[in-house]
Amino acid sequence: QKKEDEAIRVLEEAMKQKPDEVAFYQTLGALYESEKDYEKLIDVLKKGVVSLPDNIKMLFALGVAYDKAGDTDKAIDTMKKVIKIDPKNASALNYVGYTYADKGEKLDEAEELLQDAASIRPGDPYILDSLGWLYFKKGDLTKAAELLKQAAKLAPKESTVYEHLGDLNKFRGEVKQALVAYKKALKLAKEKKDIDPEEISRIEGKIGDAQNQ
Repeated sequence: QKKEDEAIRVLEEAMKQKPDEVAFYQTLGALYESEKDYEKLIDVLKKGVVSLPDNIKMLFALGVAYDKAGDTDKAIDTMKKVIKIDPKNASALNYVGYTYADKGEKLDEAEELLQDAASIRPGDPYILDSLGWLYFKKGDLTKAAELLKQAAKLAPKESTVYEHLGDLNKFRGEVKQALVAYKKALKLAKEKKDIDPEEISRIEGKIGDAQNQ
């Protein structure tokens, strides 16, 4: 803890001396993120954005920080700023499109954003997953299944993809297939380096619901 406190003090002083040095903001932000202190992480990145207004990575990192802090609206607004500066930023396009799809909002806009992302990074499993989830929300189950299966093949260790497949199968009344997908999702979620207790609890709940059907 003493070493971390000293590192923070040194970095803060360095930022005052060289406010245009990206590495200082990134390193200090990483320290706060490791402690899950998202309020301080956001504060550091906001200062970085002010000092380096043309730095896309800094702005994108701020959007991610808002997302981790649970402030989805600010995350979307920040990612839209990234897209305005860099219309071909597939990660930002994917973030906004997926977030709208997940919330069941602005689905047509989400489709445009995700199709743009897919044209920039064809074959990206995370974008394919987002598109699959979008079409599930739009009721196009055939297209959703096709895209989610592609995503699972390309990212076989991504728990979210299998959870989405489970949701799709359960919605179709294919309970056995849903359970297979959910159990795979749970296994992968438990194998992550940074385990998310909320994700595990959510998937376990879905397994319980499917078993009771």
